[in-house]
Amino acid sequence: MQRTIEPSEQALMIAARNGERDYFNYEIEDWGHDGYMVSHKKDKGRAYFVDLSDASCQCPAFEKMGICKHLWIVGETLRIDEMANESDLNWEAIPGEYASPDYRRF
Repeated sequence: MQRTIEPSEQALMIAARNGERDYFNYEIEDWGHDGYMVSHKKDKGRAYFVDLSDASCQCPAFEKMGICKHLWIVGETLRIDEMANESDLNWEAIPGEYASPDYRRF
């Protein structure tokens, strides 16, 4: 689904706020070719396809605002994963939930 409206500054702020709030409630599956399935951990029926090639999502919020928390969550996860891969950080040496695959998402 391509963006039909340009997101407003307020819509961008809402997507970021909601993405931060719900970040750990979602799982991301890489479908290849810039496609990701973003699903709620407790309600698998709440799953949406995010396509980074055209910065789109299949959720109702994206249709309404031109941006959504699912896009934000995928972008933030990729940014964190890239930072982790570029660092000398030994993930296995980190105790607790932060070392778990769920924390890193991939």
